[in-house]
Amino acid sequence: MDAALSPSNSYDASPPPMYPPSGVQRSFSYDLAEEDWDLEEKVEEYMRRDSNLVKEEIKAFLNNRRISQAIVGQVTGISQSYISQWLLQQGLEMSDSKRRAFYRWYLLERNSPGATLSMRSLVKEEPDWRLAGSPADRAAVGPFRLRRGSRFTWRKECQSIMESFFIENQYPDEAKREEIANACNAVIQKPGCKLSDFERVTALKVYNWFANRRKEMKRRANIGETQHLWMLTVASFTFHSGLAG
Repeated sequence: MDAALSPSNSYDASPPPMYPPSGVQRSFSYDLAEEDWDLEEKVEEYMRRDSNLVKEEIKAFLNNRRISQAIVGQVTGISQSYISQWLLQQGLEMSDSKRRAFYRWYLLERNSPGATLSMRSLVKEEPDWRLAGSPADRAAVGPFRLRRGSRFTWRKECQSIMESFFIENQYPDEAKREEIANACNAVIQKPGCKLSDFERVTALKVYNWFANRRKEMKRRANIGETQHLWMLTVASFTFHSGLAG
């Protein structure tokens, strides 16, 4: 065996760093500009696909995630009835601007559940998408971001209610989300005072909370797994160092 490749010579005797390498830490972040670029390329790819095949894909996604068409309508600015007709009727066409908005919502929500639900209409904020030219030309005018509205802050009473429902079922359907929203509103409603639209808990806000909660659980699980593997690496190094000593 070549001495350069022997285990004794290839073994690194230097101790591992106290924290995971920067490559591990970077796995939890991403380049937003690059993500926007990739998203626009994907949207254009979907625009070139057979719309009937895309419809079937989106319908399956909505069913699997238990996302109602009403929620899609609130986020995209496209009426629920129009969405329903477009998904169900063969041959019914949707304007390019609305299709881009719909596909963009779908791709964002598929990759980051709950990410689009606090954002304003995709159609109303979309005039630049009508510009002629390639995706690269359109990207030059700036990233195609969705404008966020005011951030909704959950009250502690509501958080307790949400946590209890989350323990029972992490994927509530539309009816259950309405039930949860009503339970929250009943707790925060003050006698003689009417909740404003911003204060009121809705099924959409409940959906967003559950999606973010699931995402947080997954993130913590990934971090925990990384830390566990790193502890095993450190323990293995300590063991081999003891044998070498």
